[in-house]
Amino acid sequence: MSGIIAAKISGHMSQYMSEAQKGIGKDTRGAKHQLLVDRTVAQDCKMRHTNLCTAWIDYKKAYDSMPHTWITECLEVYNINRTLRAFIANSMRLWKTTLEANGKPLAQVSIKCGIYQGDALSPLLFCIGLNPLSQIINKTGYGYRLRNGATISHLLYMDDIKLYAKSERDIDSLIHTTRIYSSDIGMSFGLEKCGRMVTKRGKVIHTEGVSLPEGTIEDIEDNYKYLGIPQANGNLEQATRNAATAKYLQRVRQVLRSQLNGKNKSRAINSYALPVIRYPAGIIRWPKEEIQTTDVKTRKLLTMHGGFHPKSSTLRLYASRKEGGRGLVSVRATIQDETSKIYKYIKDKAPTDDVLSECLRQWRTEDEMLEEGPSWEDKPLHGMYHRNITEVADLNKSYQWLERAGLKDSTEALILAAQEQALSTRAIEAQIYHTRQDPRCRLCKEAPETVQHITAGCKMLAGKAYMERHNQMAGIVYRNICAEYGLETPRSKWETPPKVVENERAKILWDFQIQTDRMVMANQPDIVVVDKEQRKAVVVDVAIPSDGNIRKKEHEKLEKYQGLREELEKAWKVKTTVVPVVIGALGAVTPKLEEWLRQIPGKTSEISVQKSAVPGTAKILRRTLKLPGLW
Repeated sequence: MSGIIAAKISGHMSQYMSEAQKGIGKDTRGAKHQLLVDRTVAQDCKMRHTNLCTAWIDYKKAYDSMPHTWITECLEVYNINRTLRAFIANSMRLWKTTLEANGKPLAQVSIKCGIYQGDALSPLLFCIGLNPLSQIINKTGYGYRLRNGATISHLLYMDDIKLYAKSERDIDSLIHTTRIYSSDIGMSFGLEKCGRMVTKRGKVIHTEGVSLPEGTIEDIEDNYKYLGIPQANGNLEQATRNAATAKYLQRVRQVLRSQLNGKNKSRAINSYALPVIRYPAGIIRWPKEEIQTTDVKTRKLLTMHGGFHPKSSTLRLYASRKEGGRGLVSVRATIQDETSKIYKYIKDKAPTDDVLSECLRQWRTEDEMLEEGPSWEDKPLHGMYHRNITEVADLNKSYQWLERAGLKDSTEALILAAQEQALSTRAIEAQIYHTRQDPRCRLCKEAPETVQHITAGCKMLAGKAYMERHNQMAGIVYRNICAEYGLETPRSKWETPPKVVENERAKILWDFQIQTDRMVMANQPDIVVVDKEQRKAVVVDVAIPSDGNIRKKEHEKLEKYQGLREELEKAWKVKTTVVPVVIGALGAVTPKLEEWLRQIPGKTSEISVQKSAVPGTAKILRRTLKLPGLW
């Protein structure tokens, strides 16, 4: 309800609310708008060597100090609906909070002064209470005059106030005016957080500050942090960049040390670490060299924590997961995006805002968008896998495991490195790096040791490693079938299913050699399901071939079991269907896989079998290549 009331009051107050207040309101960049205005004033002062005096005002417990009587009076002054005024006044009388000690409630206390925080109305009521101050400051006629004639006297962002004047006498007068108004409504300055700066002909001079009854507002000695940006005579850009970069990298380390899966680590970096960079972007200039250095440091941290292979594609790291990337947003893209948005904001507002019009004039052309290079798919080695599966696989579904499987970042990094030919197999070492002579496989000593050979073509791995991976994937299908017919399922994925399970509804065979009247060469499929009620049988055979061979393998499975299908229909008098379930070793999915899975009883999804095959391949790669550390 308070949100609806706030919207109504906000709409009414739009005709009264000061333009200097950007803590509330629509179609504004809020704190960033104020920082843009402040930067424009500082730049103008530097370029024209003019006099500029500024003061930063901070209130002591601002939200807790504003009297309810003053809020009620302001609502009446601005002609807020009588019913709404009465509702708000009654609500304020009911505001209470509970005092606790050691987690135990002591007493309930009424809030007699200040604004109850956390409610949709709270910021609006506070801004309404401070709005007359803005009008009083404007009437003084003091302020700093820009080159184009626009005058700035103050900026407001909720309770953060910055005052501007052309002389020391004027700025002191504005400070006193602000103090008197604040004192009249029961609010006081937090003098230790207030500051003043006097600039004459573009140079800062030191004074004794301004004396108030409560104490003295001193001139700033080093800098003042205004809306999160360190300032002195303008923004301290290098200090801001250094602080933002350090905090960003600290947060990246926090995320990488967490137990989040790969996708959520990327999302956490994007939503938790990058906003530290995004906030000052567009307000301060960011040299390209610093941007590149920060992105390199990010990738180094990822590599140190096993989340990115050192020879993997950096372009792919920043591609979306739907397109086969890791979904990380680069510092470069973040700064470019925010800078372009700020520029558009200034350009849109400039025709009706004289200050932003001057800001637009000052804007440099160096913030132009950088040209994008080629995509990772076009790279000779990194894009080879993508090009090889384009004709045989459903690309969207082949990469869906990156979005939906929830794998560890080290597993994601390993599989993508394998797809990109970034792993140091003996064939790569011999043919690309030229660090060895013999490219043959370390296990079978026959074929060249490529990723494709290790993951799906080595006879030394076929007996155990490939079979283990195959059985894990087939086991998922088997357990879903058992669940559909109410049959007992294996307690763990490592338990070998019984050869035959049966009830009144169905019979399920696991890796069972079927005797037929006519001899059939292929008579031992992975799973056979016989539905007794519908008189139907489904022959399921699973395969995890090299990704470029998935369609060929699917066709082979269909051909291989046609003889068995015919014999089962004759002997068992059931309509029989052959269903191949084929997933590429590195995750490629055939276009018809979803259709095949629908023909199998139970609910087996594409992602469930893909989620089994991909980690299985990662395990084979780790063991075979003896990858160090987190790899």
